[in-house]
Amino acid sequence: MQLAQARQEYGWSLVIRFPGGHRYFRNLDNDKVSACDNSGSRPHLTDDGVLYVDDKRPVVIGSNYGTVPVLHDDGSQAHVSEQPHHAVQLAQELGLEIKLTGWQSDFVRALLSAMTTGVKVSLQPEKN
Repeated sequence: MQLAQARQEYGWSLVIRFPGGHRYFRNLDNDKVSACDNSGSRPHLTDDGVLYVDDKRPVVIGSNYGTVPVLHDDGSQAHVSEQPHHAVQLAQELGLEIKLTGWQSDFVRALLSAMTTGVKVSLQPEKN
């Protein structure tokens, strides 16, 4: 069976959908999760082809961006850009490591530390 034919026969199950962003599907044949953009209805039908989430590398969260590590079919590494809160939600859903970068990382680490020690934390958006 040729690779293109095998891709058409994949079975997929939706894991999570982000409004205006990517969808992530679980491949029912190998239990791996793949990103899917709006260029196709399922990962194997997108312009980029199947991009499996790489659980060996961390999801990276910066002050205004998030990246999800992925692997092409040939094993080459890439990433998918996400809104930071979407990247965190995906990492939580899939049990992935998160790497914080940028000036906010110290603040976020302190906040997470406070929350895990039972300190009550209230978050409010800034007023412009």
